[in-house]
This record gives sequence, C-alpha cells and structure tokens, in this order.
Amino acid sequence: MNKLRQNNKIIIKPPNKDLGPVVMDTETYVKQILQEHLTTKHYLQLSNTESHNCFKNIEKTLKDIISSNLDSLSKSEAIYFQEA
Repeated sequence: MNKLRQNNKIIIKPPNKDLGPVVMDTETYVKQILQEHLTTKHYLQLSNTESHNCFKNIEKTLKDIISSNLDSLSKSEAIYFQEA
C-alpha cells in the first residue's frame, strides 16, 4: 500500500458511495479536476499579464504585512522573511 501511495503516476481517491477506493492515473485526474473546476463560474483563467500582476500584488501585500509586524517576530523569523 505504501508503494502505491508513493507512486506519483497514480492517484488513490476515497471511495465514492462506499464502493471502494478509486485508482486513477495522475494525468487523467488532473485533467478531470481542471475541467470540472475551470468550467464553473467560480474560476477565471487569467492572462500571463494578469497573473503576473496578481502575483506582484500578493507579494507586495505580504511584504507590507511582514514589515509592519517585524517587532512581533523573533530575530530568526525576521531574517527569514526579509530574505525571502
């Protein structure tokens, strides 16, 4: 069972309707999940520019949070976050 869990080429999903576990190849599983989720109104595919801008905004927000809370961090935490 451990060998199966460590195999990156397959996914073991919990049972559906208590019928037993489901084993799928990873590529099929990822395609299925992306198709199921990306076709809903809750997800929006971003362009490269939009995703880059979103990432930069998140990065700036995190840096601002860290900077404004440096006094709450230990010395090692502050060093870690400032170097990240």
